[in-house]
Amino acid sequence: MDYLPSMADQTQIFFYSLGLGFLLGILYDVFRTVRLAISSAKRLILIQDILYVLICTFVSFLFFMVVNNGQIRGYIILGEAFGWLIYYSSFGIFAIKASAAIIKIIKKTFSLIYKVATTPFILLYRIINRPMLFLYKKIRNISKKVMKNLKLHLKIRCSIMYNLKESVCKNKTKKRTSKKKD
Repeated sequence: MDYLPSMADQTQIFFYSLGLGFLLGILYDVFRTVRLAISSAKRLILIQDILYVLICTFVSFLFFMVVNNGQIRGYIILGEAFGWLIYYSSFGIFAIKASAAIIKIIKKTFSLIYKVATTPFILLYRIINRPMLFLYKKIRNISKKVMKNLKLHLKIRCSIMYNLKESVCKNKTKKRTSKKKD
C-alpha cells in the first residue's frame, strides 16, 4: 500500500494529464466553433463557458479517480493546464482559422441556396402584388362609401307612403313643431 506513486508512475500520470489537457483544448475549440457559427450573444457565451467548465471539472474528476485513485496532485493539474496551453497556442490557432473559413463558406452556400429558392416566390409576389393592391384599394373605397351610406338613417317621406300619407305626415309635422317650440 503506497501513499505516493513512484517517480515513473508520476511521470506517466503527468503525460496522461498533458493528453487530457490537449483533449480539453480540442473541446474548447468545439465550443468556439459553435460560437462562431451560431451567435456571439453574451448570454449564450456565458452558458457555453459554464457548460465547458462543468464538463472539464467532471472529466478531471473522473481522471483523478481512474488514474490516481482519487488523489488530487498539483502536477496533474499543471499537466492538464500545460496540455491545454500547448493545444491552444499551436493547433488551436490553425483550428479556429480553419473553422472560421469553413463556417464562412457554409454561410455563403446557404445564403446562395436561400436566394435561389426564394427567387420564384419573390417574383410571384411581385406579379400578384400590383393587381391585389389595386383590388384592395377599390374594395376599400367601396366599403368606405357603403359605411358612409349606412350612417344615414332612414327618413320617413310622406310622398312615398301612399296608404299612410295623411297619418304619418301629420304626426311628423306635429313632432317637428313641438320640438321647435321647446
